[in-house]
Amino acid sequence: MAWRTAYHPERGVIETVYGDELSPADLQAAFNATLTLGRRHSAIRYLSDCRDLRGGHGVFDLYGLMKYLLAVGVPVGFKEALLVTGGEDARIATDVEFWRTACDNRGIDVRIFKDRTQALNWLAE
Repeated sequence: MAWRTAYHPERGVIETVYGDELSPADLQAAFNATLTLGRRHSAIRYLSDCRDLRGGHGVFDLYGLMKYLLAVGVPVGFKEALLVTGGEDARIATDVEFWRTACDNRGIDVRIFKDRTQALNWLAE
């Protein structure tokens, strides 16, 4: 499995770590697992660690996830921090920026960070 999720109760954060090639089916499975875990813990703060992501999906797959997220509903106060290395392959960087922009255009609070501590501090605000 090229992803894993965890709940950090001390911070109230759902973390999803993505790695390697992530097929569209794997991306959807990770997304569903993340949302399910969030609902189980009534979490509204999410950390998506994309530092080891190597592709396998594209912007059309991300657009499909956006449509799905809007259909199931975004909780009030939802925040997502995207963690990147800053040295990603151009395609990964484009995908991450696409997701942030698509969320921003729909009023969903998503930001990109290179530092895990800064990302977690922002989520805590």
